Amino acid sequence: MGINIAVIGLNRISTSAVMAIMQHDKSLQVKGWDPDLDTRVAANRNPAFQKITKKPKDATRDANLILLGLDVSEKEPILKELAMTAPRGVVLVNLTPPYHHTNQLFHEILNDQFVTFSLYPAVRAKYFHIGSQETDSAKADLFEGCRIYIADSGNTEPAVLDLAVDLSVLLGGKPVIISPEELDGLVSAASVFQQLIAAEMMKTSADRPGWNEGKFVAGVSQFQSTLALDGVLSSEGLAQTAVLNRENLLSLLDGHLRNLIDLREAISEKQAVKIEERVTLSINQRLEWLSDRGGNQASGQMVQTYTTVKEALKRIQNLGK
Repeated sequence: MGINIAVIGLNRISTSAVMAIMQHDKSLQVKGWDPDLDTRVAANRNPAFQKITKKPKDATRDANLILLGLDVSEKEPILKELAMTAPRGVVLVNLTPPYHHTNQLFHEILNDQFVTFSLYPAVRAKYFHIGSQETDSAKADLFEGCRIYIADSGNTEPAVLDLAVDLSVLLGGKPVIISPEELDGLVSAASVFQQLIAAEMMKTSADRPGWNEGKFVAGVSQFQSTLALDGVLSSEGLAQTAVLNRENLLSLLDGHLRNLIDLREAISEKQAVKIEERVTLSINQRLEWLSDRGGNQASGQMVQTYTTVKEALKRIQNLGK
């Protein structure tokens, strides 16, 4: 008997996760739901889904595994509904930040009715140019060879961690165990901070007096510098995530402000050499980052030995028995 998967919150990450698992088992029965009608219509064109439902309870009714791809602003009401309608004992996997806050919601709302854990799958560098989080941009190999971060508060049962590792393997990634707080810090620096800065850069450009004509001159640089905005699931969700991770973000913003002040002083004092040095350093740092992106060092505890795809698939399939 195959397993039934429900995807609640249809975006690039959650849809790619289903497509990755389906590479190993074509018998999966997958239903999906999203609060946005246009997103449901787009997902209906993806052959990975047998059905896109109008209500979350219709997607989760017979589910053995639920993948949660919701924006933070949508999690609490949907989790309250799932607590009343989803099958008891179902495995619920959160795929979106913030992770410490989501773990708190799991505990407060679900009250251990389900098996729950959170993953953060890193995306392959070859797909960096696709900033969109829409379900249409999903790829079955989106996480291939990348780190899959498993949020562990320190009291996760070994069997649940094993299940998280199995799922990470099926997604094509390398499992790394990390605390929810540390994972939130990493995501804040790598994603949330970049999106907020992109928003402010766009605002700065659009607010200047010459923008009415300047927008016709703006091209690749303007587009690329604000590309992070394509990854925003919702403005409300980004704002809530920023507030929930304010300590991490305030530290990042303080550092950014210092750098901007230094740059302003260098320009004001006509220090072209200093500006050149700063830009050269940044270019080299970017090249080093892209080169190291496939490296093996990790902030958390990288799982040194883990199961094969065949073994992982067998254990995941057992959820349906």
